Amino acid sequence: MGLLSPEPERPIIGEWNHLEASVGARGMGKSTEQCVRARQLQTEAHGAYVIGHSLGARLPTKPPPGVGGPEYPITYHTSLDKLERGLRRHPGRWHILSPPLAGDGHKVDPTRKPETADDLLHFAMRLSTGIRRKAWETANPFRRWKPNVSYHGIECVPIIVIIDEGIAIDAASTTKKEANKWFLSFIYSIRHLHIAMLYAIQNSNARSWQILEQSTVIKVFAIHHEWALNALRAAGATEEQLEGIKTQGKYKFVPLTALDVKTLEVKSEDKVPE
Repeated sequence: MGLLSPEPERPIIGEWNHLEASVGARGMGKSTEQCVRARQLQTEAHGAYVIGHSLGARLPTKPPPGVGGPEYPITYHTSLDKLERGLRRHPGRWHILSPPLAGDGHKVDPTRKPETADDLLHFAMRLSTGIRRKAWETANPFRRWKPNVSYHGIECVPIIVIIDEGIAIDAASTTKKEANKWFLSFIYSIRHLHIAMLYAIQNSNARSWQILEQSTVIKVFAIHHEWALNALRAAGATEEQLEGIKTQGKYKFVPLTALDVKTLEVKSEDKVPE
């Protein structure tokens, strides 16, 4: 793997905690916000691998009005093999899996199963293992790495995963729970995997509510359907926030901050509530 240089002040493994969900109607700016955040996080980390999945290769190429900056360095790939080769050659670019869609006029081989967002997440986990292992071996040059080593205090180049449309993750379905356990394990463990996931979906009811439960922030763009609004009520949105969500303009969103566990621990002074 052509790794990014091991500069100082990389995030510490276990402290890189970003699972950001963008929810809202089509065309309101969810994908744009994902790209804005990917660049912000990449800058804050002094460099990060950016990979993702986009149905139809429709991530924006330019920052939105008022943000500025160069075009996003996006390269689309039709297979994971091509994505991995691209990542080796150009680790600083954003490598996005976008299998060809027959509806876009592409010739699709009916005998070959297209690779999915699920496959991209499995690749992200393999990539995570490789870069965390290299970081650990750099910090412990005279010790032998094992899968169960402690990464406590180890700095490492993080991974940012963009899921442009959450409906593409089959394992996020609320059915086939036994087969989907790996995905729940993934979202519960991403900070330990040193992965930030930027997840967007039009209807939060279409996939597992546990994604919203585990999100560090939920960015809600314009929504009008009552069923979708009910899911946000369950996630903690107030009636005042819900009214604002119904009237959002393009690129505007209402942030719902997730439960701040650290603040609760400090306030409780480690006392068990009676």
